[in-house]
Amino acid sequence: MTAPVVATLADAEPTPEVQLPDVLTHAPPAAPNQEPGNPWAAPTMALPMVATGLVIQPGMELPMPDEYAGPQAVDRLATLDVPGAGLGVLDRVVGFAAATQGTSTPRAWSSVRVLLLHGDHAGGGSAGTVAGESARRAAQARAGKGALARLAAESGASLQVVDAPASAPMEDEPALSPDQVESALRYGWRLAEQAADAGVQLLVLGACGAGTEAAAAAVLAATAGAEPPAVLGRVITESGEIDDAAWMIRCAAVRDALHRTRRSSRGAKDILAELGGGDVAVATGVLLGATARRVPVLLDGPVGVAAGMVSRDLAGQARHWCLLADHGGHPAVRLAADVLGLTPLLDLRMDLGEGANALVALPLLRSVLALSAALPVHPSLGGGDETAPAADEPQSTDPSYPDVNDPYVNDSDPDLAEPDFAEPEPAGPGPASTGADEQPASGWRAG
Repeated sequence: MTAPVVATLADAEPTPEVQLPDVLTHAPPAAPNQEPGNPWAAPTMALPMVATGLVIQPGMELPMPDEYAGPQAVDRLATLDVPGAGLGVLDRVVGFAAATQGTSTPRAWSSVRVLLLHGDHAGGGSAGTVAGESARRAAQARAGKGALARLAAESGASLQVVDAPASAPMEDEPALSPDQVESALRYGWRLAEQAADAGVQLLVLGACGAGTEAAAAAVLAATAGAEPPAVLGRVITESGEIDDAAWMIRCAAVRDALHRTRRSSRGAKDILAELGGGDVAVATGVLLGATARRVPVLLDGPVGVAAGMVSRDLAGQARHWCLLADHGGHPAVRLAADVLGLTPLLDLRMDLGEGANALVALPLLRSVLALSAALPVHPSLGGGDETAPAADEPQSTDPSYPDVNDPYVNDSDPDLAEPDFAEPEPAGPGPASTGADEQPASGWRAG
């Protein structure tokens, strides 16, 4: 494991050196974190093993999040001592974290790992990309440079660059062989296992390979019946211009791949072999392994949601462990999120690269969880009020001041006695009223 060591990010104004996250260029050693009370270290199911390793097959029974903890955590938010109406749509973050941690008061994720999958797709699916650009991005992340590494350093997250198998042109031949699919699935599973053993509480999934959007569009067309032009985003050149010619080549490549496989099986492994390719297969294995170890995954970009679509056939529980921070304006992500039942939390339309968009939103999500866990219950609902005087604290040290709690005082002093109640006399037809209603007409909570 290599870990670049440089100065802090705050000191990075005149010098190019910044504080960098740990970059894992190979599988880290297993370090099981089985501390008592650790909600991320609960035992999980054991998969069948053969001579070649674990068996990943359709219909696996993997764990589900706690179905009671999530709603209880959201209900608890309505009782917190806040001056406004609450967290809005971000209450879903609290519900998701509560369900995946198995508690109604979830904690903010303190240990986060970013998995950046690098695997290129040959053929027309990568039209419009600069040759070697994806390898440059992967090398940049390994060196702790670029947007993704800097955001990971800001969030205190570790960054692991994963080399996925290169994919053949899907319009001409299968992207991967069946053996490659099996190996990629097992590799992704073990990546999630190693993260769980190291105490990682949240995985962020991203990719930087050439042709990934076309591969994701092909997977969506095969699994959800999507039309490729509707889920393929526009191709933007390095100068910021729209390349319609490259977009049409990508659409044609997906169309030809679907035509070539029109009589092929639509099973999960068949889709990965014919259309998805190496990065989608590894991402699918990551989702399955994270589900088995009860580790939530923050998705970001087409590769992650395409893996989510494929994982439904292998283990339908996987999508319940996934969270989507932002759709980024990408049509494929929007469609897959709708099919998977993943409502994006934000609508910022950022396009910083897969993984980087999620890291921008991560501090906000952490703040929401930390706030929901730390705030007390509102005093009107039975919570304590630190600013109120104690019950046994005297209200005044002046012995001449009367005690309003003494019934004899109220009886003897007409100024302190309670006034007699008199029924108001109506002035005419209609309801009896002595003034405007002082109760607010609307509001989340009086107090």
